[in-house]
Amino acid sequence: MVSKMPKCKITVLKRTINRDLIEEYIVDLYHDINLCERFEDGQEFIIDPNLAKVSEVFCDWAKMVL
Repeated sequence: MVSKMPKCKITVLKRTINRDLIEEYIVDLYHDINLCERFEDGQEFIIDPNLAKVSEVFCDWAKMVL
């Protein structure tokens, strides 16, 4: 019997940049990083893991927190 995964709702609450943490912990290559331009605050997504690949929806930075 194959078990189906339930759908998952993801909401972009707030996009932030913590310059002090970036300068302290992130390599120089990413010091000029800005807010994500792909998503907006308040944007919502319903992901059906049975049909979609998360890698097709989210960028590498977003997938790190999923």
